Amino acid sequence: MKLTKTLESALREIEDWNGAYPEAWKPKTREKLESLGLVEFKRVNWRGAKQYGLTDAGRAAINGL
Repeated sequence: MKLTKTLESALREIEDWNGAYPEAWKPKTREKLESLGLVEFKRVNWRGAKQYGLTDAGRAAINGL
């Protein structure tokens, strides 16, 4: 899968957060990665905000970059 530089950068940033990537940061890019099946909802933090992390396909995509 060929990703744009913006999507690749966001995917790496989400990986760095290890399942705690905030919903409000880069919402359109995160939504695009989510629609590609590379990012998924993980949990709600103590403040009630949604957090996202990589799927197995997302990790495979990172390893292939």
